[in-house]
Parts: sequence; C-alpha cells; structure tokens
Amino acid sequence: AGWTDHDGDRILDKDGVPFEFEFVISAGSKFAEQLATILQENLKQVGIKMRIRKLEWAVFIQKIDAREFDACTLGWSLGWDSDPFQVWHSSQVDKGSNFVGFVNE
Repeated sequence: AGWTDHDGDRILDKDGVPFEFEFVISAGSKFAEQLATILQENLKQVGIKMRIRKLEWAVFIQKIDAREFDACTLGWSLGWDSDPFQVWHSSQVDKGSNFVGFVNE
C-alpha cells in the first residue's frame, strides 16, 4: 500500500523512495540471464525497476553465503525422500541453506 508513481517516471515510489532492487545471477548461466530479462521486463510493466547484476560463480556464491543480495534465483534438486529442513526451516536462516531467509510466522 502507498506505492504510486509520484514523479511520472513510470517507477512506483513511496515517500520519495523508488521501488527498485538488484537481482544477482551467475554470469555463465544462459537460463539465469533469460529468466532475469523476462522478470525485469514484466516488473517494468508494473512500475518496478529491477537491476540485473551478473557475477562470476565464486563471487555469486560468496554473496549468497554472506546474505549480501536483494534477490536471486537458486535451484535445488531433491529426491522424493529428501528432507527440505535445511533449505526452508527458520533455524537455517543465519548460517544454514535457507539463503532467502524464509520464516513462517
């Protein structure tokens, strides 16, 4: 609530702060580049500015581990009997594999 385009630049803002964020991807991934471009175009249509930042794999992982990102795309491959605890449980936010910080409160 409260997000409107006050200055006519086609980007939503709230209290003078534009609705924008950075989306980090691995520089060598064609899939990530295509996904990011599609997301960027779709978000632009609704007034959200998404900047794409390509990082070399080692730097990308370093930023993810340090939780130094606004948004990213990641993928997990789990078997049918895998336990998703380490990926989604709130206790895994700080130093576990819950990189996105999901907490169900």
